[in-house]
Amino acid sequence: QGQAPKGFAQLSKQGVPWMTVVVMGAALLGGVVLNYLIPENVFLLIASIATFATGWGWLMILFTQVAMRRSMTQAQVAELKFPVPFWPVAPILTIIFMAFIIAVLGYFPDTRIAMYVGVAWVALMTLAWWVWLRKAPPQSLQEPIESLQKQIESREA
Repeated sequence: QGQAPKGFAQLSKQGVPWMTVVVMGAALLGGVVLNYLIPENVFLLIASIATFATGWGWLMILFTQVAMRRSMTQAQVAELKFPVPFWPVAPILTIIFMAFIIAVLGYFPDTRIAMYVGVAWVALMTLAWWVWLRKAPPQSLQEPIESLQKQIESREA
């Protein structure tokens, strides 16, 4: 979609996105350093941050799905191949549940750091979008897919 740095789409001769592997390796090394510095809390810290990220991701999916569904006409809703069961009750209950999970993270002192890290990350990503992507024209998914397919085909030839 063109929202990540272009270097992340670069493929090695073997077709591996090498920059992505380097960044993931650095993140894993960060985990090793955390395990050395705070071995008694590192699992809870990482699990809490992952829980926040999962809950936040699902909240965004749910809000987007509700917004899309509200913008549809009755005819479009009737044509849905995968209608949401128990609409609109199921999405509302799920949104409440995900918000509850995130609130529980903030309630307990041992997992509160996940709230701080998660909110800081969301703020950083919002700022990055505001600075670099807000005015960028929307890209179709087809362009990056075709670009990666060409890179793969050129390496196979």
